[in-house]
Order: sequence, then C-alpha cells, then structure tokens
Amino acid sequence: MNLKTAAGVTAAYGLWVIAGGVWRYWEAASANALGFGLFMGVLALAGAWLLFKGARVSGLAVAALAVVFVGGFFATKGSKDGIDIRVAITLALSVAEAVVLILAWRGKRE
Repeated sequence: MNLKTAAGVTAAYGLWVIAGGVWRYWEAASANALGFGLFMGVLALAGAWLLFKGARVSGLAVAALAVVFVGGFFATKGSKDGIDIRVAITLALSVAEAVVLILAWRGKRE
C-alpha cells in the first residue's frame, strides 16, 4: 500500500476518533471522552500528515500509537461496559487502521 492511501485512511480514522469523542460528550457530557477523542484524533491526523509528507517511519509510528491507545481503550471499555454502536464502530475502525498501517509498513519503500 502506498503512503498517500495510508495517509488518507489514517486521516479518516483520526476524524472518526474526534467525532466519537464529540459524540460521547454530546450524549453524556463527558469532558474526558472529548479530551481523549480530540487528543488521539489529532495524534492520528499528525500521523496522516507525516505519511502524506513521505515520512514513512515516523508517520507509521505516530499513527500506530494512536491506534494502540484508542483500540486498547475501547477493547477494555467494551469488555467492561458492553458494546454500543460507537464502541463497535471504533473497534472495527481501529482494527482496519491497524491493517492499513501493517500493509503500509510492509509495502514498497518509496
């Protein structure tokens, strides 16, 4: 997978994470969810920007950090509190993003 494609998918993932934080803030007035969503979403967007600029290793590392924290958080949250639609979508997108990052890592060096 080329870096531009990985950057686009990672940007979409980052935007979803931000939207998920806003969604949770809207439904439960959770400032923690808003803060987590904004921070992790911006981290994923920073990874996407680095990938778009061609900084392969740093972009993948930053994006992977966001995926590990978001995916890990929602995996433990889902096992404790049950899975609602927001949690299910975020978990599925975290797995998909991890696959994209692996494919970009294994892909042709540009």
